Amino acid sequence: RLHTWARDLFDMATATFFFLSAVLLMRSAQKSSLKTILIKKLRTIVVPYLLWTLVYIAARIIRGSLSAGALCWPTLPEVVEWITTGPEFYIFWFLRVLLLLTAVYPLLCWCIQKRWPALLLGAGCTALAVLPCFRDWVVYESPLYWLPVFLLGCWAGSEGFARLEKHPLCPNKWGYVAAGLLLLGLGWLRRVHSVFYYAFWMVSPVLGWVLGDGLSRLPTPPWWVNASFFLYCCHMLVERYAVRIYLALLGTGRTAFVLGHI
Repeated sequence: RLHTWARDLFDMATATFFFLSAVLLMRSAQKSSLKTILIKKLRTIVVPYLLWTLVYIAARIIRGSLSAGALCWPTLPEVVEWITTGPEFYIFWFLRVLLLLTAVYPLLCWCIQKRWPALLLGAGCTALAVLPCFRDWVVYESPLYWLPVFLLGCWAGSEGFARLEKHPLCPNKWGYVAAGLLLLGLGWLRRVHSVFYYAFWMVSPVLGWVLGDGLSRLPTPPWWVNASFFLYCCHMLVERYAVRIYLALLGTGRTAFVLGHI
């Protein structure tokens, strides 16, 4: 049960990643051309993804060769499959999704400006994600699954909401209480039905923004915020192997759980 509640907080990270990426993308769209933005994303998304994928491919070749007792070279179709959909590189799926969402951002900008297309698009993707007949098509690692929260970030990052960067999202102190209760409520209800699970993912960045308004009054982020974020990002790159190391060294008890999450 303790691990389940910890996963609630952990799961907020993915939705927040897409939300903040959309906010920053809209900021860039107001200052730069489409060509400039795509070149920048090519450098900051595609290049790191391909470099780390090559590292994992090399590790996979070495592991397979050691198991077979001979050098095993993959075929070109296998390499293409590993780069695009390979489970070995599962931790990088969000980069592929972000790249696809960035590629259609001019269309998303038009939707945000007209308002009703954004609402229609978000509602449609939500329906596809929660209806049982479409779950095999709109999977967790697909752009459509995360499009509603990305649209929400585009809305928050549009020019009309620039003031949100310097002012509290909810000036009323009772807003903190409401956001906290709603977050806890959805976190509990997500165990009842997958619809609440999806709702928790989609709105958690905004609720977290409300609860984090107090940090915005600080002149700079505390050192532990920067350090923990940096270590978290580095840790993601070797998550699969780190889990095995933790289990081997710490076991599966409650103490191991606490130490593992720290």
